[in-house]
Amino acid sequence: MHYIAATFNLTVYDSGQIRIEAKYFQKFVKYIEKEFIEPAIKRIFNLNDIVAAHHFMEGSSGEGKIVILP
Repeated sequence: MHYIAATFNLTVYDSGQIRIEAKYFQKFVKYIEKEFIEPAIKRIFNLNDIVAAHHFMEGSSGEGKIVILP
């Protein structure tokens, strides 16, 4: 996790169904950093808009992640 700056948090939902070794997760993070993989981001909110982000999450359907920036 040392690849992610201290000012950022990475939250992961873990269903407990799939486990991977840390080295493969780090490789995944590197691919995102190098833009080999582009995550499906549905919408970005500022932390000040956390209530709107929560409402969006509850009412939204489909793919993509919701990102909250500090």
